[in-house]
Amino acid sequence: MLFEWLTRAEQEDDETLEPAFADKAEQLVLWSLIGQLEKALVAPFRKDYDRLLQAARDTVRGSVE
Repeated sequence: MLFEWLTRAEQEDDETLEPAFADKAEQLVLWSLIGQLEKALVAPFRKDYDRLLQAARDTVRGSVE
């Protein structure tokens, strides 16, 4: 879920063209973190990724309720 959220946050910033960061260094850290996750994760490349993501969300939501 972290990878999905970070990727979406980075894409939303590109679409709005509004700075979502207080400093360029924050954006560089975000890009670095996304890059590290892309190298380490295999789930986003699986055919059933959407199902896995939804299951993770359901698990987290259920643990809070």
